[in-house]
This record gives sequence, structure tokens and C-alpha cells, in this order.
Amino acid sequence: MTKGKGFSVLVVLLTLTMLAAFAATAAAAPALYNLRIMTAGDKPPDQQSVFDAIEAKTRNTLNVKITVDYIPWGDYIEKVRLMSAAKEKFDICLTFSGVASEAFNRQEMIPLDDLLKQYGQNLSKKILPSNWVWAKSADGKTIAVPCQYAKDGIYTTLVVRKDLRVKYKLPEITNMDTLGRYLDAVAKNEPKITPLLGGSIQAAVVHELERLYDPVIDYGYQGQGYFIGFWETKGADACKVKNWYADKRAQTCNKMGADAMNRGWYAKDLNAGIQGYDQTAIASGLVACLQMDYYNFNTIYNNAKQTNPSFELEWALINKGQPVPAETCNNFSQVSATSGDPARAVMFLDWIQASQDNYDLWYYGIKGKHYTLSSKGDVVYPAGSISTALPYAPTPWYFRNYMMDRAISTDCDMSKTAQEYWKNVKVLPLPSTAAFVFQTKDFELEITQLNTIIAQYWNDLSNGVLQGDANYQKFLKELDNAGMPAILAGMQKQLDAWRAAHK
Repeated sequence: MTKGKGFSVLVVLLTLTMLAAFAATAAAAPALYNLRIMTAGDKPPDQQSVFDAIEAKTRNTLNVKITVDYIPWGDYIEKVRLMSAAKEKFDICLTFSGVASEAFNRQEMIPLDDLLKQYGQNLSKKILPSNWVWAKSADGKTIAVPCQYAKDGIYTTLVVRKDLRVKYKLPEITNMDTLGRYLDAVAKNEPKITPLLGGSIQAAVVHELERLYDPVIDYGYQGQGYFIGFWETKGADACKVKNWYADKRAQTCNKMGADAMNRGWYAKDLNAGIQGYDQTAIASGLVACLQMDYYNFNTIYNNAKQTNPSFELEWALINKGQPVPAETCNNFSQVSATSGDPARAVMFLDWIQASQDNYDLWYYGIKGKHYTLSSKGDVVYPAGSISTALPYAPTPWYFRNYMMDRAISTDCDMSKTAQEYWKNVKVLPLPSTAAFVFQTKDFELEITQLNTIIAQYWNDLSNGVLQGDANYQKFLKELDNAGMPAILAGMQKQLDAWRAAHK
């Protein structure tokens, strides 16, 4: 063989090898798939450029083209239900506690256990077990991927007027005593200000109950704003189903609510013209203390600075530092039964949390174009960018993992402080019975009746509007008449059977 012929053969062999490698790579990448996501809310700005970047980054792995349908909040649940009933094709939808189970039971959404084992390793590792519990069906199937946002305790956070606290030379609010001294000072010296927005005392009482009593308890049934049946998880009464509203915990709620009313912390009609859960109440000077989750701290702070620049706000938490019980997860992603590629849907959800870079791209946009990072790792958006108020991800609650969230450079100090606190707070382990699901089909009438009575009495009892043992005993008697004993007995029977099957 001559030198020239040998060289030609070598070139041909190298070319064939490269083509074979290219063909193998091309074969490994799945065909392009149009991934359709349903969510509620409004489309973030310039989101398509973020989708383009994700599609380019994942072309040889996920290879998806992303479409997100935005539906107004008020229409969202019904619209997705109708789409499912009509067998309209989509892949992933935002869903909520209760709604997820109903959709799964109608076979509109699919079980995810096998898909998660194969394609969801990052989801399984990074989402806490306490959240996965709420993503289960009655028979233990995983029916959704839970969002992981800092729900554990954030709704028991208070925003207070620091300038008023300093004005009356009061210490930082850390417990019920220091909170009471602050509210007393406002009630005595600030006649135009309601010390506490109506009902907010119970945000503080929750942490006091955890200090006073064993916090590890479990509930048998939770509705919208009420619950029926609970049990302690250790001790002589472990797993003995009881009426929470007749328990010492409920009695303490009533006592502290009456104390708040009698010391003038509330307006006599609770809100004195303020519309309930009002984020502007403290910013406008109507109240001195407001129950609020920290995701709204920036809005409250900015409103205050625009309306009353002299106001200084701070975050307060009763018995700060104590462990908190895991709470019910509410927001989830489900995979539709009409999905053309359920595996790709789960792979996409897993991709978001596979790395901080992926998460940042999905939530904050393209680094260097939409944002930069400060030396502290905070997201810095361009001055005047509307993205400071609206991230790129569809609906901020959707797909979220608060352990991967970054602070925004424009966040107020109390927001940054609270965010870091909730990332590091100790969350108590879930009780062993947390996976138990009470089957309500034989008790629907009783549950409806109890819900009506609880709605009629409990808010007024726990906030001191309705006081005295006679009113409290009347409430308990009406609960019994509406079927509380029958439900508790049925719950006990189901719980005992569940425990026997899960030894």
C-alpha cells in the first residue's frame, strides 16, 4: 500500500467513525416534543426568550418545545376540569390540595410512582418527605409533584410597626408577653390606630400552643379553614381520636382571643372597616400589627414607604427559634392522562430542580440578559425592570422549591431575613399517621353540618367576640348534635385499621 492510499483509507475510516458517533448521538436524543403546561395567572414578560434558552440547553436530552396556557384564577380549576373531560391534550397542570385527588379519582391525572423512580431522582431527593405525604392518593399512590415553598410557619408571621415599638421604648417582639406590651401601648396611646387586625392574634397563639403543649399532633380531616378529629402521637392517648374543639388547645385559643378583645387590641367589630386580610392596612396606618406570610413583605414594605415614608416595619415571630410542625402542602403539579409523553413531562419537572442553574433560568431568566448576581448571590434585575415584581416562571408558586430560591437585590431587609430563617428552621418530623386518609363517603352530611356550625361559632369564639363558658358549651353541644361523635367513632375505626395494615 502506498503512503497516499493509506492516508486516504485513514481519512475514510475517521469520517465513518465520526458519522457513526454523530448518528449514535442523534439517535440518543428523543424526537422534539411539544410540552403543554396549564397554569393560572398572567404571562411574565419576555418569557418566550427564556423558553427558547431552555429548549436550546436541553435539545440533546429533553428536546421539548414549551407552551404555557394562562387562565384567569377565577376560571382555572373549572377550565382544566372541562379540558380533561373533553380529552384535550396537555401535559402538566398546576393543581391544589383536594382538587388533585378529585382529578385523579376521575382518572384525569395519572399515578407517578414508576415515572418518578425512573425520571424523577432530583425531585425525590430535593423535596422533603413531609411534602410528598400530601401528594398521595387514599391507597398510597403518588398522584402529583408537590411544590416546596416555605409554608412551614410562614402564615404565623407578623408584620409590626417598628417605629411605634421604638417610640414607646419596647423590646423586640419575641413572645406573647412582648407582643402584649406592644399592643397595649398602641391601644393606650394611638387612638386612631387599631393595634391588631381582627383575628391575627391566632397567628401568634399557634406558636404558643406549640410551646405549651406537645406539638406533634395529627388531624383526621381538614377542610377549608377547619378540621375534624385529632390525636396526639405519643403518650397514653396516642392515636385516640378526639374533638379538637373540646380540647385544652382550643380552650387556650378562646382564652387568648378573649384577652385580646378585652385589652382593646381589636376594634369591636374586629376590623373597623378594614377588609379582612388587607396588605395595605399597616402601610396606610390603620393597624399596628398584621398577620402576613413573608412572600408579601416586599409589597407591604413598598406600599408603606410610598404612603408613609416615616413608617418602619419589621418582622416578628412568636417563640422564634423553636421547631415548627410540618404543615399541609397545597400546591402541586399533575401529569394529565391525555399527555402524549408522560415520561418527558416528569423529566422536565425533574430538570428544573436538577441544578441551581436550571432553576435560575426557569425562575429568574437568562443570566447576563435579564439579571446578574450580586456578590451575595442575590438576583439583580436592571433598574426599572418589571421583572422585579414578576419572575419569569409561570405563577411563582408553581414548581417552586424554596431551598433553591434566591433573594432579589431589591427585597426589603425583613423579607431577606425571613427567607433565610425559613430555609434553616427546624421542621419537626411528620407523625407516622400523616399518610392516613379519612374516607368521608359515609359522613358527607355530618361534615357539611359541622362545617356550618364551625363557621358560625369558631371565629367569634377564638377572637373574643363571643365569650363565656355558656357560649362555648353551646357550640360543643351543637357539634355533637350535628354528628361529631359519629364521625370521631368512624375515624377511630378507620385509623385503627390503617395502623394495623401499616405496622
